[in-house]
Amino acid sequence: MLDHVEFHIERGDRVCLLGSNGTGKSSMLRILAG
Repeated sequence: MLDHVEFHIERGDRVCLLGSNGTGKSSMLRILAG
């Protein structure tokens, strides 16, 4: 689905993940959390 994607989030940064119902927001957060 995603290839060669990098995120640089510093301590204290605020991040938001927006999308419609059923688009995989929770799944993406679980993947990013490890």
